[in-house]
Amino acid sequence: MFDHPVSLFAMAVGATVVGGLVVAYLLGAIYAFITFTHWIVERRLRGIEPEAPSRPHLDALCSTFVSEFLSAGSFVALHPLGMFDPAPPASCFLQSGRPILLVHGFMQARSNFVMLGSRLAGYGLGPLYTINLPTLNGDLREHAGRLSERIDLICRATGSKQVDVVAHSSGGLVARLAEVGRRNPRIRRLVTLGTPHAGSQMAHMVPGAVARDMRPGSKVLVSLPVPPPGQLVSISSTHDFCVIPPESAQVEPVGRDVIVEHVGHFALLTNRAVCEEVVKALGEDIQVVRRSQDIFDAVETAEPEWVASP
Repeated sequence: MFDHPVSLFAMAVGATVVGGLVVAYLLGAIYAFITFTHWIVERRLRGIEPEAPSRPHLDALCSTFVSEFLSAGSFVALHPLGMFDPAPPASCFLQSGRPILLVHGFMQARSNFVMLGSRLAGYGLGPLYTINLPTLNGDLREHAGRLSERIDLICRATGSKQVDVVAHSSGGLVARLAEVGRRNPRIRRLVTLGTPHAGSQMAHMVPGAVARDMRPGSKVLVSLPVPPPGQLVSISSTHDFCVIPPESAQVEPVGRDVIVEHVGHFALLTNRAVCEEVVKALGEDIQVVRRSQDIFDAVETAEPEWVASP
């Protein structure tokens, strides 16, 4: 049986997949351990986390850690699916809805939105579009230029004057920079997930221009434009291990804050309650309809006309 070439090929493919998953979740565990350690030390130094937590509190922390580790490992495993740039947006006529652009964070890819994007599509929001930003090259301003071009393409293809943006981590900063100098905003609603609007101490641990731009007090952060009233909604977590201190993700008074607990940085993209908050933020002034859509196979070519559910 195992001498047959097909069997040997199947075994090799299976071993590769299993090995890849093991490596992905191992990297997720290492990431979660390093960031969680940094987070809890910082919180204890500030007197926020107790030195001897109660059993319920400890159980909640463990659950948060496991959820973050699994989310991070899953995104590492899915990363190859998002390495290729999305196709140019197809021309369509929007009968209802508004284009939504999903923007990933530092060292990530558009595949991070597989779950959140699918849920948003299930609510009938969209059409949905994605983008890949080469966060290992260039800085936040350069990525903002690339994002600005993508927004222009989507607006021309759909005939819409504005788009909504859902951005994770550094993607929220890129989206804000993409609107610099514009009298008429192209982004109607910007929903950020775990974006360090005031920077993060974790950025000091990572090399590269993007990480330098995310350090507290950087020239880029200081020069961020004030968003128009009603544009910015920041969803952040008190247990975001990457945004330190977690308050750095809050935007009041220039925007609206939604603060959740016991949700990690990458778990913000997989948590159902967070998705519902995103839908609430996007649903204002949008006709919500029901339709099904595969986030990768149909997101760029989905039918533009939908029928509202009764």
